[in-house]
Amino acid sequence: QLYAGLQSGEIDITQHTMSDIPIEDYESIEALEHIQTVYGSAVTNQSMFIQTANVPDVRVRQAMLYGMDREMILEQLLKGHGEVVDGFLSSASPFFDDSIEAVTYNPEKAKQLLEEANWDSNQKLRFYVNSGDSVFVNAAMIIASQWEAVGIKTEIQTVDFATLMDVSGT
Repeated sequence: QLYAGLQSGEIDITQHTMSDIPIEDYESIEALEHIQTVYGSAVTNQSMFIQTANVPDVRVRQAMLYGMDREMILEQLLKGHGEVVDGFLSSASPFFDDSIEAVTYNPEKAKQLLEEANWDSNQKLRFYVNSGDSVFVNAAMIIASQWEAVGIKTEIQTVDFATLMDVSGT
């Protein structure tokens, strides 16, 4: 509906974070001659929280980070509109620490850490994802596949936001 409104001229301006234009519509909207798309600094983020009681070994949690290709997800799912950072703050924040280098994808390092931690590759982790966020649902499928390649099995459960907050204990 947003695309149709922008195409017809019925909508003058919209903001992605408020109206949630699907990422798959970006190229079509960018192609409209009478529309100017503006991408600002990243001000929101996608975060992953790990229940440390269920994954107590820091090496396993580190392996999870090394075992996901966040740059590929940024480029393919977000069309490069964003940034990969470690932590909660993007570069748009005045409190962003640019001395922290983001961990890069390294599946061999992930495998090494799992081996050091004596990870049971038959163990399956439950991966809860907000069903209302199609980008993260797609990212979760990619991440699960990448984790499986290094020896971490997951079971993805898509749930509504309220259920997600309930199961995460927040």
